[in-house]
Amino acid sequence: MVSGTDRDYKALVVRIAVGNREKLKGTGILYIRNLNERVCVFTAAHVISDCFDINGEVYLFLDFYDQKYDNHLIEGAFDKVDQKNANERWVYIPDSYNSYNLNNDIAVISFPWENWMKELPTYEFRDAVLNETVYGWGYPQAMNSKSTEIEGTCISITGKVGNVISDRYVLNYEAPTRERGVSRHDEMSGYSGTGLFQRENEKVYFTGCLSGAAGEESAGSRVWIISSNVFFRAIEKLDMQPAIPNSFMP
Repeated sequence: MVSGTDRDYKALVVRIAVGNREKLKGTGILYIRNLNERVCVFTAAHVISDCFDINGEVYLFLDFYDQKYDNHLIEGAFDKVDQKNANERWVYIPDSYNSYNLNNDIAVISFPWENWMKELPTYEFRDAVLNETVYGWGYPQAMNSKSTEIEGTCISITGKVGNVISDRYVLNYEAPTRERGVSRHDEMSGYSGTGLFQRENEKVYFTGCLSGAAGEESAGSRVWIISSNVFFRAIEKLDMQPAIPNSFMP
C-alpha cells in the first residue's frame, strides 16, 4: 500500500496482444512484490485462454509506458502452467475457470523483473467497498489504433461498486468510448483484464480486474469485476506470497 500519483499507477497498465503486436486482446495490471523478484501481470482468463497452441504456448506482446512515457515491450512465447514453474515466462489459468459464466476469470502472466520497473509503485490487495468509486485504465478495442503510439489509446474507466459477493462485484461504470449504436460488448472489448483501484486517505488499493458484462444488454453500463482476493489466492498457490516490500518494512 503506497501512495502515488495516477501517472504512477497508470504506468502499471499493460496492453496485451497475441501473435502480432497490433492484435489487441485486452488489458492487464502489473504486480511487483519486491525489487529483483519475478513479477506478475493480472488479467482476465478469457483474454488469452483460447490462444494457446498445441504445445501449450502463446506468443505475447506486453506493452508498458512508464511515468516518463517511455515504452517497454515484453515479447515472447509463454508456457501454460498449472502450478509453480521454473520457466522464464509462463501463464497460469485456474482449472476452475469457466468460460461460459466467467467464474474465476483470472490469468496470471509471470516473467522476470527488469530494471526499468524499479521506479514503479507497489500496492496491496483489498476487497472493494460497496458504493465507493473505483477506477483504472484500459485499452478498449473501440479506441485501438495501428499507430505505434499505442499509449495514447489507454483510456480511463471509473464507476461505483455494487452487488459485492465473495469473488466478484458489479461495477456501474462510466467510460468515455460510448458512441451511438455501439453495443456494451463492443464498448468493453479490450477493457477486459483492466485493473481497478480504490483510493482512501491518499493510499491506493487493488480491488480486482474487469471480466465481462453483468446482466443482459439492456442492463446498461454494468460489468463484473473479479475480486482481488481471487488473484491473492492464485499467487499463494504459485508460491508467490504477497508481502510488504522489504523497503517498507519497519
